[in-house]
Amino acid sequence: MPIDEYFDYIFGHLPYRSIKFHNHNIPVPKLFSVATVNFTHNGPYTRVTEWKNLTPNEGLLNWTTITVEEPCDYTENNFERFYPAVSNVKCNKATIIFVSIKCIR
Repeated sequence: MPIDEYFDYIFGHLPYRSIKFHNHNIPVPKLFSVATVNFTHNGPYTRVTEWKNLTPNEGLLNWTTITVEEPCDYTENNFERFYPAVSNVKCNKATIIFVSIKCIR
């Protein structure tokens, strides 16, 4: 349950971000030497994970699976809310209030 819904929207609705996960099976033994690569550019994707580097599977030597993460508004992703997108002073104050109330309860 989103935190603003939990508190019956007493401070209004918070803007939320979501993440679309794009999975790809690729016919190569390995793409990266690490499990996760974070992108710091202004492109559409934030992270890629190559699962073979986390959980080696001897049965898939010639294939690898990656997941690319694409941030989006929650309304573009079946209303799946991952975290509040705090982008201005009003939202910052609301988020602090929500967290403070939750800790007190």
